[in-house]
Amino acid sequence: MDINNAAWVDGPGENVRVGVHKLRQPGPGEVLIRNHAIAVNPFDCLQHLTGNFVDYWPFIFGYDLAGEVLLVGDGVSGFVSGQRVLGQALKQSLENTAFQEHTIVHADLVCPIPESMKYEEACVIPLALSTAAAGLYQEGYLALPLPRVEVERLDKTLLVWGGSSSVGSAVIQLAVASGFDVVTTASTRNFDHCRKLGAKVVFDYSSSSVINDLIRTLKSERKVIGAFSAVSLPSNIISTVAQVLSEVGGGFVATTKPPPEDLPINVSAKMVFAADYAGREGKKLFQDFLPTALRTGRYQALPRPHVVGHGLRSVQVGVEVLSKGVSAEKVVITI
Repeated sequence: MDINNAAWVDGPGENVRVGVHKLRQPGPGEVLIRNHAIAVNPFDCLQHLTGNFVDYWPFIFGYDLAGEVLLVGDGVSGFVSGQRVLGQALKQSLENTAFQEHTIVHADLVCPIPESMKYEEACVIPLALSTAAAGLYQEGYLALPLPRVEVERLDKTLLVWGGSSSVGSAVIQLAVASGFDVVTTASTRNFDHCRKLGAKVVFDYSSSSVINDLIRTLKSERKVIGAFSAVSLPSNIISTVAQVLSEVGGGFVATTKPPPEDLPINVSAKMVFAADYAGREGKKLFQDFLPTALRTGRYQALPRPHVVGHGLRSVQVGVEVLSKGVSAEKVVITI
C-alpha cells in the first residue's frame, strides 16, 4: 500500500498538520478507498474547534469522501478495484475517518457513482444523506416510507426549515422520493436551488410574514405529517418551526440540534444523529436506493461543491471557510 498521509489535529483549536497514518488491510465487510475528494461538515468544525465528542488526541476528522476502491475485505460483493465510489466514514476508529488519503469504510456505506459525476460533487452527499434519513425514516422520528426511484405520490406534506443547507437539500430530495410534497424555507437567492431539488413551495426565511405564510399554506395542504429543522441558527429556530407545526395540527419535528423543553403541547421533537441510521440501516440508502437514483438523476449531488484547495493542508482552510458560513454550498478539498 502507498504511504497514507492524514490531516492530524493535536488538540482543540489546533491547526491541521499533515503526517503519516499507517492503515491496516480492510477486514470482513470493509472497503479500502483511495480518496480523491473530501467534504467538511459543521460537526467537523465543532469537534475540531472545541474538542467536543473527541475521546483522544491527536485525531483525524471527516465523514464525507469520494474516490476509488483499492481493496475489499472478505464477504464484500459488488465492488472491485478501481471502481469510482462515494462513502461515509463513521469515525469509529482513525482508519474510518475521511481527512486522509485512504479510508476504510463499511461496505454498506459505499455507493458507486456515475462516470459523469466528479469526485468533488459526489463527496457532498454521504453525511447529509444519513442525517436526513435518520430523521425521516427511523421509528421514533418521522418514520416515513423508504425512498423509491419510481415515486408514488401520497398527498402528504413535510415542512423543511433550511432547504438550501446540506442537510436540508438531502431532506427535500429524500422526502420527495418517499412520495411527499415539501414546503421549505431559504434565502431568496436559493429559491431555484430548492425547487430544483423538488420543493413544491419555498418561502423567504427572513421575511417578517414567513410564519403566517407557512401556516396559511400548510393549512391548505391535505395532510401535514411533520417537520424537519435542518439548520442550527438562529438559536430559537426549533421553537419557530414548532409554532408553525402547532398551528396546523401539531406533530413531530426532527432537528439537527437539541430541541428546547418548552414546546407546544401538540408538538414533540428530537435531535437526529446520522450514525444511528447509517450504522444500522445504511445499506437501504447507499446500495438499495442511491446508485440507481444517481444514475437516473433522481438524486442530485447538491448543494454544489465549493472547492477551497487541493491537498490535505487545505483541510485547515476548509474549516476556516465553513466556520465563517456558506450558502447553498458545501466546502470540499480535492486530494
